[in-house]
Amino acid sequence: MAQLTSRHFKNLYKHILWVGKDYPGGIAAVRESAKKQFFANAGEKYPQKLEELSSRTQYIIRELEAMVKFHKYRAMKKRYNPGDVEEGFTKRIAYLVESK
Repeated sequence: MAQLTSRHFKNLYKHILWVGKDYPGGIAAVRESAKKQFFANAGEKYPQKLEELSSRTQYIIRELEAMVKFHKYRAMKKRYNPGDVEEGFTKRIAYLVESK
């Protein structure tokens, strides 16, 4: 288990903010949420708890990255195939109704 320093957590915070700049809800929402969570756990001293917090933060970063990529994918899909989403939905509904 590596020694987790304040520098490590500062870098995680910076990384969250960097990923959050493209977050669909806006960077302000990400900053407020991250700031609240980081300050809530600022006094933690136990190495096991710090390791758990670091792992959870890295998981949140991966989830944010996935959400940003998904949001960009959906926007691009709507841009290049504007009727595709609605048409696919109506076709599926029509198929389900006909099959009964």
